[in-house]
Amino acid sequence: MGRKLIAFTAPVVLLVWTLFWVGANDVWQFLYAADPWWILGALALTVPQYALSAWRWAYTANALGLALSFRDAVEHYYFAGLLNSALPGGVAGEVAKVWTHGSALRQQFATGYRDAFNAVVIERTFGQIILAIATAVASFVFPVASVGAREIYVAIAVLVIAMACIMAIARMLDWHASWMSTAQRIGSDLVTAVTPLRRLCTQAIVSFTILSTYVGVAFCAAYALQVTLPTSELLLGSLLMLLSMAIPISIGGFGIREVSAAGVWGLYGADPAQGVAVAVLYGVVNLVASAPGLLYAARVRWLRNG
Repeated sequence: MGRKLIAFTAPVVLLVWTLFWVGANDVWQFLYAADPWWILGALALTVPQYALSAWRWAYTANALGLALSFRDAVEHYYFAGLLNSALPGGVAGEVAKVWTHGSALRQQFATGYRDAFNAVVIERTFGQIILAIATAVASFVFPVASVGAREIYVAIAVLVIAMACIMAIARMLDWHASWMSTAQRIGSDLVTAVTPLRRLCTQAIVSFTILSTYVGVAFCAAYALQVTLPTSELLLGSLLMLLSMAIPISIGGFGIREVSAAGVWGLYGADPAQGVAVAVLYGVVNLVASAPGLLYAARVRWLRNG
């Protein structure tokens, strides 16, 4: 119960604190003046974003010998997007993908859920790797004011060391057995998913294209609010904002995304309230874009009720 309470309250507290810090009225003024045409452009970009993400999932699953049609992948991806946007942690949608795909696989394989889990983890990992690489390159080419690539690399190193420490503690507490076996299975499937070389190239190209749509949505949100930052600064700011959303302490990215945007805009010498407004608008666009997931949920409910 305590964990659930923290999961719901942490993003709310972060968002409220950020709005108080930069000025909620200033954020509202930016949002009120938003250009609806750019917002429609952002929504339009989410269509290929979902389609390509679903294709990547289906491609990964089929490479592992797990049947998954593109149509089913699209439906499940929209539903997953809806859950990730509405529930804390950002993983409820991935759990739903594992459950729906694993349930279908269980008719053929006793390890259906495990195999479905591996496919989802590998598919999402490709996206995070491309995001991390793009952010590292952008931070080196377009450093943020006094915060350059070195500081960002140090931060990444600290995160890696922290994860290693957690694994070491888990090992001392004899929790490592299941983690190691799971990691070995995922590692084996990962090798299958990227060999031969054309599979790796396909995954990389598709993942980069998907990331481009995410950045495109962020640019549309920024232009809707008349952001005048140079393209290079807006690119790095968008990537850092997206990277912050990978931290599982938010609801649909709200809270941590706004803190990140306020910090980046401040480092650029721009109005942090504008950065927060961009982050809020980005989150609203994502939430609206996941609405087709309601149709999938309604159809499943109707089929179950006969």
